[in-house]
Amino acid sequence: KGASGSNGDPRENGYLTTEVQEAVECDLITIEPLMINRTDDGFQTRACVMDGENGTFYEIDEDAFGPGFFDGHDFDGTEKMSISGANVQVIERHGGGIIMGALPGARVQMSPGAGNFGTGMTQSVGLGKGGVEQNKRVLAQKTGVSTLLVVYAIPPDVQNSETPEYYADSIFGTDGDLVNVRSQAFDCSGGQLRYQPAADVTGLIKNGVMTAQITNVVAGVSSNTVMNWVREAATALLGSKDLTYSHYTQVMHIFPSEVDWGGAAAWAYLPGSVSAFSDDYADKMGVQIHEFGHNLGMHHSGHGTLPYGDHSCMMGNPSYGDNGPVICFNAAKSWETGWYAEDSTTVIPSISGESFQLVGVADWVTNTYTSGTHKVVLRILDETIGNDLSYHVIYNRAKGPNAGVKFAKDKVTISTGRLRKTSWHQAELIAGQVFRKDQYNNSGQTLVVKVCEMPMGTEDNMPDTARVLIYLDDGTDTDKCADATPPPTPGSTT
Repeated sequence: KGASGSNGDPRENGYLTTEVQEAVECDLITIEPLMINRTDDGFQTRACVMDGENGTFYEIDEDAFGPGFFDGHDFDGTEKMSISGANVQVIERHGGGIIMGALPGARVQMSPGAGNFGTGMTQSVGLGKGGVEQNKRVLAQKTGVSTLLVVYAIPPDVQNSETPEYYADSIFGTDGDLVNVRSQAFDCSGGQLRYQPAADVTGLIKNGVMTAQITNVVAGVSSNTVMNWVREAATALLGSKDLTYSHYTQVMHIFPSEVDWGGAAAWAYLPGSVSAFSDDYADKMGVQIHEFGHNLGMHHSGHGTLPYGDHSCMMGNPSYGDNGPVICFNAAKSWETGWYAEDSTTVIPSISGESFQLVGVADWVTNTYTSGTHKVVLRILDETIGNDLSYHVIYNRAKGPNAGVKFAKDKVTISTGRLRKTSWHQAELIAGQVFRKDQYNNSGQTLVVKVCEMPMGTEDNMPDTARVLIYLDDGTDTDKCADATPPPTPGSTT
């Protein structure tokens, strides 16, 4: 029901304030942007999406629910919230808005089975992650054929800078564009992730792109609101052909740059299947890969104090160009994709140490390596760095689909991370250099990662490798590279 603002007008600060009287269920997600200013931390928005993941979404005013109310909840798409008796500030019809938990007696229930709680609580809703039920939502897939629909918005006041045909080529390569999200995902995954344009539908979809006219003026309007308007229009158009958003693995939306993007080039649901791009950046392969990475469940890749600062990884912000530079992912994110799982391993460090021959992604995807001999990613568990974080090690070889990398180029890199969390660059090593972590696993010993040598292979049958030794230093550190037995080379009998 409507509630008047302080001046007697139901609209206050551009919103219409209403009260949710009957319980409404929604999915808790995070919206992650890619900022145009590379040093800008950006805005991470926590949201509640009604009627399934592709429905209208509302930002959540966490302060209105009381301190710590959402502690322990990751907004990672695995939880639902049922809310009634709360204020919701609404931006026109289907325009989304902000969920306010400020009404006395408002009730919130966190699924599954956490019970009802008042909004004045100062403690967390007691729901452990172990008891969270996975929502039945359409999530972007990391392997297989992923069907992508592109929704090209046509508002009445401003227009996208390029045509639908141009964006079809820049995203799918339908007219000769050689470097795009389709090609880069295929190349980095070794063909395991294959983006496919949505099938043509006469009068609606061509080369994966559909146009959606809306009646609302969008210049200066929040991209969140514009998304809800465009989604409503696209849903109606798809429905006329007995189609829905759920027919597609991912749905990418393109709006004019005159929309209020809050300094972002694009944003995406994390995890999920929805993304939104400013027209100026929708053709940029690096921006496409970054936002689709959020749909896959990946957070940002940081370095130092900058959450986007790891430019050895597309989940940093190394690439705003149309055709590159071409880069894949850092060690932590490469482990998270699962693409190289058969040739990656978890290491349990010991005093005697263990030696590994790492190959870069390029040699792995071209089969220029020997399975069982060469590894792509090493993971080292360490309880002392907390929150189930691990160290991850990779050879950041600038070659093939990773040829454009400049940050830590041709070095062994180490990053910390875990599933659906920001990863952080820790070290970059060349032959002879070491990374040390004191008090590893509270053992009183020091974890050592040392690069022993980095021999170049040949183009036809031998990969470029980095021989890495991982061991615990108990205070009697010697030149263990000389002592360690190298892994057998292809064709060796050792």
